[in-house]
Amino acid sequence: MTRYRDVERDIESAFGPHSIFVPSARLGLIVALEHFLSPGDGVVMTSVCCESVVLALYAAGLQPVFVDVDARSGNIDCTTLSRNDNVGARAVLTTNLYGVPDDLPALVDICRRRGWLLIEDCAQAIDSVVGGWRVGTAGVAAVYSFPKFLDEAGGAVVCRDAADAGAIRRRAAGVTRGPKRLSEWARRLQGVLGLNSQSLGGLGGRLRRMRSRIANAAGPQPGEKRRRRLASAGRLLGSGEGPERDVELTRLLGEDRPEFRRYPVGLFVRRLSQKLRELPKLLERMRHENQWLIRECPLSRPPLAGNATACYLAVPFWTQQRDMLRSAIEARMGTRLYYIYDPPLAECLPSGSYVDGRSSPTRDAHWSSHVLPIRGSQGPACVQILRSVSGELSGAE
Repeated sequence: MTRYRDVERDIESAFGPHSIFVPSARLGLIVALEHFLSPGDGVVMTSVCCESVVLALYAAGLQPVFVDVDARSGNIDCTTLSRNDNVGARAVLTTNLYGVPDDLPALVDICRRRGWLLIEDCAQAIDSVVGGWRVGTAGVAAVYSFPKFLDEAGGAVVCRDAADAGAIRRRAAGVTRGPKRLSEWARRLQGVLGLNSQSLGGLGGRLRRMRSRIANAAGPQPGEKRRRRLASAGRLLGSGEGPERDVELTRLLGEDRPEFRRYPVGLFVRRLSQKLRELPKLLERMRHENQWLIRECPLSRPPLAGNATACYLAVPFWTQQRDMLRSAIEARMGTRLYYIYDPPLAECLPSGSYVDGRSSPTRDAHWSSHVLPIRGSQGPACVQILRSVSGELSGAE
């Protein structure tokens, strides 16, 4: 990973000191979780998130503790969290869903009182602020994803402490040098994916495909056959060279995005460094696009907390006709909108694979079934289609 030290200086300028470049945010999340926590520990999170996040927890040997979703933000509801015991939890993992920041002041206070660690998933948020806290600066570590904002491979883990950053750097480097850790992740995932996937709803097909791809690496194999299968697991989990090394890992952990184009490492580093330096301009353009979208869109938007500002990756709108409007937009645009995490993971996974700390489970389903996230860059086309569809519905009435 030494070849990426130059780009890490630009990462530190953008996100903070003690930054580590990682081939993907998912790999960064796994090695960070493994560093700070021990197998069997519980991690507080919501079930309205990408399945790749919960599978990263499983790969690290951890157990999700699903808690209530805040009806306004789609993130962790700190009011009910502060009242519940959540036995077995050792850490909180934020969501920052669509760029809406988690309630960091409340989470920092809860973690301090309970002795929990705060780890921030900033894959969907870079420059959002709440209560004076910028996302990524409140926890012991934050994980960033470059494809979502910079359209480049890779990600970063940013730590508060230099010693933690050094340990995570060594873990990440060790993973990319050989299949030993990768095969352990495969065995852990096999333990979860070996559950009755027929009961997993829409997630079942994806989990069955993952299970079939890692099955050969999960069990003992004799001699040369075992070595070949472990080598295959290494390729599967992304132990190649260069920024493309993690393509298979991101697939295994559920990220359905195309393969990154392969660049020589030097060219990749220069491209990524340039985009990191231009990040303030990119964020300003995103804010401008999002402001226009919020102003012109005929749909309502959940209000932010009074002490929060969001740099939206996608603006979450609410509508009772979400599925119909989504289908109409995607059909007329010929492209897909941003991810919708419906149904919630708690409705897909067997109960034995997580701890249910929710007091109002229906809130998850209500949020995920009514939210329509639209990226600012798609705003003009989406607004035109929404107005057209609204006119058609009014005419039909």
